[in-house]
Amino acid sequence: MTFSLTEAIRQGADHLEVAVDQVQAERLGSLMEGVMRVNARINVIGPCSLEEAVERHLLDSLALLRLADRKPELESWIDVGTGGGFPGLVWAIMRPQMNLLLVDSIGKKIALVRKHTLDLGLSNVKVLPARFEALPEPSEPMGLVSRATFAPSEWLSRARGFLIKGGAVVATMGGQPDAELLTDAMYIERLSLPPSGLERTNGLWEVRG
Repeated sequence: MTFSLTEAIRQGADHLEVAVDQVQAERLGSLMEGVMRVNARINVIGPCSLEEAVERHLLDSLALLRLADRKPELESWIDVGTGGGFPGLVWAIMRPQMNLLLVDSIGKKIALVRKHTLDLGLSNVKVLPARFEALPEPSEPMGLVSRATFAPSEWLSRARGFLIKGGAVVATMGGQPDAELLTDAMYIERLSLPPSGLERTNGLWEVRG
């Protein structure tokens, strides 16, 4: 059976109960095709097929978006260690009302993210080549997300230390999370990514002061 990119995106999103319309699916597909073209020459997301990339990166990003949607009052989010633009570019396509800052310390990855931001006309995205430690302290509540830059316990500690009261942290912990980290989470979601059934435990933590 011929692989249809937009169909795989919409079916995967349906499985995750994230509404993706045809226009969004096409834009997400364009993003994935662009990432894969570059990944064939420069290692951005690691060796994988397009089908694998959709699951590991795009659908994984949509799963995390479910948690960000639980904090609609937070208009600004920072994607730390965005890599090829995941989840930040996916979120920007799906939620144009979000203001997203995509941060990575690796120049070739930031250059790729900047190119996709321009190609897709994403006016709600800013791109910054920097390490997390170099970011200015926030003056208002915002959200932080990171997929793989730090171990979950380190990420939660760093993120909650950075944010001010009212902010929120989204983290992913794979299929076997540290139970201690889950005790003070606002929301926890356990799910599997289609089609392979790759397990994820994702969480949302509030900063209370």
